[in-house]
Amino acid sequence: METTNEPFNQEIHEILIISLLEANENEHAYNIFKDLQGKGCLLNSETIHKILLSLISDNEVDLAFKLVLDSEKKNILLKPQSYLYLLRKAGRKYMGDAVSFTWKKCVDIYQMNLFEGDCLLVLETAARCGNPSLAADALRVLDQLGFTMRDFYLDPLLEAFIRSKDIERTLETLHLMRLSGMAKEKYSLDLLSIVLSESSTGSKFTAEAFFEMMHKTRDIYPLAVDTIVLNSLIKSYILSKETRIAIEKTDIWFSLLGVKKNSDTYSILLNGCLLQKNTFAAKQIFDYMVNGSDNVDKIKPNKEAYEFMILISLTQSKYENAFVYLEAMKANGFIPSKHVYSSIVKKCEKHGDSRYAAVIEEMKLFGYPITFGFNRYSGKDYQIPTEN
Repeated sequence: METTNEPFNQEIHEILIISLLEANENEHAYNIFKDLQGKGCLLNSETIHKILLSLISDNEVDLAFKLVLDSEKKNILLKPQSYLYLLRKAGRKYMGDAVSFTWKKCVDIYQMNLFEGDCLLVLETAARCGNPSLAADALRVLDQLGFTMRDFYLDPLLEAFIRSKDIERTLETLHLMRLSGMAKEKYSLDLLSIVLSESSTGSKFTAEAFFEMMHKTRDIYPLAVDTIVLNSLIKSYILSKETRIAIEKTDIWFSLLGVKKNSDTYSILLNGCLLQKNTFAAKQIFDYMVNGSDNVDKIKPNKEAYEFMILISLTQSKYENAFVYLEAMKANGFIPSKHVYSSIVKKCEKHGDSRYAAVIEEMKLFGYPITFGFNRYSGKDYQIPTEN
């Protein structure tokens, strides 16, 4: 039309866009659409809806959201389905702004009938983006739809409060979840440990601040004050490689709140000793567990504790204690894991220690496959390597 000097005709261009979209020439259609926008043309909602669907199908969700916002500014009324399709696609990519915008359109403006899956997508996005208000609104809709609150509905709300670094609301949510028997697993607060460990020095969201709020609100949210929560705080220090502080805080915090330690508490501390290769602190912790007269918690070393002691011993040049703890572990009825056995063998091989062969034979007795070592692909008997 430009070459023939024909007058510009928007209707013909829109028909061309629709034809290209029907032929799956989405990119070409979008380029013409952008040209029309550049000329200041206002396209009808049907054309924009089809452009939007093409962008979503091509996984161009950012462009699709930009198109929706641009249409909003120009007061172009889009089809309700446009918002719903974008909500679902943006939810799979955890796009917080896009999900929040389209959710309000679907729920507040058009009052659409949503499925449980739509609400779960919104919940997961709210959790990842630290948006508790969006998570709470999705829970409200789920309740209106008649769904009973379950842990996989409320876990995202808890995650959203943790990511938004709201300590009191985190404790409140945890308390309410436990009233229904949820969030009692030891791994349920792993995210809390991670976020606390990543907090900067000047942040208000620290393990110390979290403990202070626990202590302050212990009568308001009593179910949020227990061993699992305190363990998660201690673990945050371990993740940030502050084992010494973790050991100091353990006795103080558990005592102040009147909470009993468990075997996981000591495993967390021993893991910190392993990361820091601190055999002295590890021995003190382990000896406390073994010594019945001093151990007021009456917690004996479990399999995990013995394995940590073996691995900690292997971090040293003199590793004889690894065999001492190995024998003690078996004497107490625990079977060492493949990882522990393979770590011992590799250490022995590295130092030319002939005991590696006996350890391998023991592994075979427990049915562990031998898939490690310097002679892994040779098909021959293991040979002790010579040290350089």
